[in-house]
Amino acid sequence: IPAKIVAGALGFDAKGIDKALEDLEGRPYVWATEFENVHTTWDFPEPEITVLGNVYACTELFFHAQKPVPFDESKWFSRRIAAMRVGLRQKFLHSEHSRELLDLLVSSHPHPLRSVKRDCFWGFDPELGGENVLAKLIVEIREEVVGWRAGISESGISDAQQNISVSLLTYLPPVSDAEEEPAPKE
Repeated sequence: IPAKIVAGALGFDAKGIDKALEDLEGRPYVWATEFENVHTTWDFPEPEITVLGNVYACTELFFHAQKPVPFDESKWFSRRIAAMRVGLRQKFLHSEHSRELLDLLVSSHPHPLRSVKRDCFWGFDPELGGENVLAKLIVEIREEVVGWRAGISESGISDAQQNISVSLLTYLPPVSDAEEEPAPKE
């Protein structure tokens, strides 16, 4: 389906599509909407995830559960990318539907992903542009999986997942006054 038709169905005009293409210097991209944590358009139930023994109904609930209590914006900003990275890794690599999600995600390789929505940090706002951090984190996972699959024998992806598992604590620094982790590069 052409992106401009999808944009129209989601209430956007073609300006957002054109802005995303301009930002990518004309390179084609894949709209990452179906990979997001919150979606009302696609009929896909978000998978339950388990992080450090705790079960969360979905990545978005895990993400919000990582906010410091009482809420402190500077502390949250220093760890929100790490929290999202952990949630996404669990969703794509270790959930009940991870194989299907990974197959769909890998099919988007080598194109950049754009999370076109009205959010300048996690997404790419159709009018203002944005950092597109959510899609960049998903691309990190995709590139890791593409590498695994390139080097996998008949044993399959699950063996590669077990061999390349990274401690979740690496991604979830303790809440501190540290500056926010830089956004991943595209």
